[in-house]
Amino acid sequence: MKNISFKKYNWAYIFIIMLLQSTPLIAKEALCKKVIIQYVDFDILTIADVSCSYFNIAFDKEIQTSTITNNRKIQELIGLLNKLEIDQETKSVDVRMKVKLLYKNTTEEICMDKFNVIRGKNIYKMNTNLLQFIKNK
Repeated sequence: MKNISFKKYNWAYIFIIMLLQSTPLIAKEALCKKVIIQYVDFDILTIADVSCSYFNIAFDKEIQTSTITNNRKIQELIGLLNKLEIDQETKSVDVRMKVKLLYKNTTEEICMDKFNVIRGKNIYKMNTNLLQFIKNK
């Protein structure tokens, strides 16, 4: 039987060890540090739908703010957001809440009303668990 030299594969072992050691650092950087929720009463009526970009202007003095720093609550919220189903039929959302997920190097902004959620370029159906979480914030 041929004896395989460790030196021959030394670079591969070093690469694998470095990769395994760097993975937790990447995961830690991806963790959300804080969530800022800006909201108004979901039942406020307006003449026209309020877009995500117009939310702060439309409701300037009525906006209330809540902050979540508890990691368990943040992960619960992200889990609920990740379980949302895309709504193919809805074309606009009458925004009553903005949720900002603050990561180390970036911020994700999510807008919603009591029926739908805008995340990225997609519109999702609001689910009862997310709505309940929001009401209990």
